[in-house]
Amino acid sequence: MKRAFSIVLLCAALVVPTTALAQRSIATHTTVAILDVDTLVLAANINRNLLNLQNDSDVDMYCSFGKPAVLHEGILLLSGGVGVLFLDYKFAISSVHCIRTKAVGTQNLLVLEGVQ
Repeated sequence: MKRAFSIVLLCAALVVPTTALAQRSIATHTTVAILDVDTLVLAANINRNLLNLQNDSDVDMYCSFGKPAVLHEGILLLSGGVGVLFLDYKFAISSVHCIRTKAVGTQNLLVLEGVQ
């Protein structure tokens, strides 16, 4: 019994560091001006393992994955920095699209993308 327990602990110790390394990523910060028509924020990326979107504007935005953004569909990001979407490790690697609700001035989306 003790020997089996020791083997399990040894296997766990060998697996954990490898798993931790596999989840590390190189982060890139960008700012994307979102229009009142579909705006491509990020292209599809099979190596993406982290994504943070923050609405740094004074109008609401809607975002979608793998298809053009449409008002009142997908994920709503509220204005004033309140709207934040954080996706970590296992999620859609498809393209990211967003659209803003009103056509006024420059409306920015803060993007943090992590890739392996």
